Amino acid sequence: MVCLILALVALGGCRRSPEAKKAKFMESGKAFMQAKDYPRAILQFRNAAAFAGKDPEPYYEMALAFLADGQLSNAGGALQQALKLNPNYSPAKLKFAELETLSPREKDQREAEKTLQGIVDASPNDTDALSALAQAEIRLGDEEDALKNLAAALEKSPQNLKASVEMAGVKIKKNDLKGAEGVLQMAVQKAPKSADPLE
Repeated sequence: MVCLILALVALGGCRRSPEAKKAKFMESGKAFMQAKDYPRAILQFRNAAAFAGKDPEPYYEMALAFLADGQLSNAGGALQQALKLNPNYSPAKLKFAELETLSPREKDQREAEKTLQGIVDASPNDTDALSALAQAEIRLGDEEDALKNLAAALEKSPQNLKASVEMAGVKIKKNDLKGAEGVLQMAVQKAPKSADPLE
């Protein structure tokens, strides 16, 4: 009788749809991410990708896990796979462009700036895209435009700690120490308990 029950359970597992299997692995992967167990999260997202068809989300989530684990090259590969499945998948486009801003090659930085400007043009309220665009502009020496985009990001999301730190950094480079101090003080007031990663 026990063998029969186990066989039926196993059969039910085999009959589970690919979508259900993907969802199970995605849920497990996100739980491992919450627990900061990045290698297991990566494995679960990889399993989810096997059942995802043309859905880019498992590769995007896998990239976030690689990034959290410090594996930038693997993160870039996972993002490229996500974009291969869906070139218009905005989260992967944004994250890949953010990675490109860190490249030592100006060509990559210019490509990132172009991509990020396109995202901002399509979604002007996307504060993450505004901050990332500003970061690309800083790397390219265009600090005035960077300050404008950071100001726009902070106007829409005053608790955006990353944008505040970027803006303070630009002001310090311009020897505006008082301005930098004011930006950081405002950031502390707006998001005193923020745990956002600064990257």
